[in-house]
Amino acid sequence: MAIVGDVVGHGPEAARLATFVRARFAAFAANTSDPAELLTMANSALVDRPGRRQELVCAVCVRLHPGEETVCWSRAGHPLPLRIPELVELPADGSTFLLGAAERIELQNTESPLTRGEGLVVYTDGATDVRRGREVLGLDGLSRVLAPLSGLRARVIANETERSILGWADRPIRDDLCLLVLKPKAM
Repeated sequence: MAIVGDVVGHGPEAARLATFVRARFAAFAANTSDPAELLTMANSALVDRPGRRQELVCAVCVRLHPGEETVCWSRAGHPLPLRIPELVELPADGSTFLLGAAERIELQNTESPLTRGEGLVVYTDGATDVRRGREVLGLDGLSRVLAPLSGLRARVIANETERSILGWADRPIRDDLCLLVLKPKAM
């Protein structure tokens, strides 16, 4: 199970919100491995949070079982994961909502094939929204960075992609950068 999320905002309040959401995901994951259910539970926790204002979070939750050739995932307002080595987005899963935006949200799980040698890149918009001058890296730029790396080990892909993005972008970057590479080992 892997969850990547991003809170709306910056600074100490956003950091506290991120800590709150991480703790809830950890607690809820002890009771379910259903991606849509985990995201829905996190939404309820955000909506029920005492003294809350409009606190919004996007997230994607991915479940992989070793030896199975499918990945189950759900998202709430988050960029679609990329399948590697093809570097194409997983198919869109219908409507998506930001966590914390409404009391009731309807999320669904999507299953996609994931065959031997394939993997996923899950990232925040900080990986695509980086700038150099007036140019934005974008999804095409991220794909160009990932393309020569896609056959390597997950840790190498993540480290080299981060290094390349930070080397390309103006400093300091304006948003956080999170990139998670999941490549199941062959059974």
